[in-house]
Amino acid sequence: LTMSVPQVEAEETAEETKARFEQEEDMQMGSSQTELLNRLVMLFGGVAAEEMIFGEGSTGPSNDLEQATRIARVMVERLGMGKDTGWQVVDKSAVVSDITAREIDLEVRRVLQEAHDKASKLLSDNRSTFDALVAALLEKETLTGDQIKEIVAESAKESVKVTERKP
Repeated sequence: LTMSVPQVEAEETAEETKARFEQEEDMQMGSSQTELLNRLVMLFGGVAAEEMIFGEGSTGPSNDLEQATRIARVMVERLGMGKDTGWQVVDKSAVVSDITAREIDLEVRRVLQEAHDKASKLLSDNRSTFDALVAALLEKETLTGDQIKEIVAESAKESVKVTERKP
């Protein structure tokens, strides 16, 4: 005799619901599309760094990916910021066709891929700065904002020196 246990989707806690509404409210109150896209790029920084160093991702940045997906979905569904979906805004209670749902999903995926690609390019273009920060973290374990600024500034100076030496 075997019993089958029905799969029940975990409900959102009150704290998660409040955080989600606050995040959506923040996005609706004065954030430009550029600011939201930059936030997505920042959230993909950990993923891009893992891929650059280890050649693959891990479970580490899962919360960042959840946040990025939520932001991209709000941008596309509720703020009309999708390139391919246009100014269409989908109310949470609205029933949409399978075609519209697919278009939204594809647009969310496109926005996320664009943010991932930009984060990867930023890290790749600034690899020496990244390596300097990693070395400092391995040595000291934690860095202050001022220490980070100093490392970035020094790395930028070194980059200029290398560029000037090239014929």
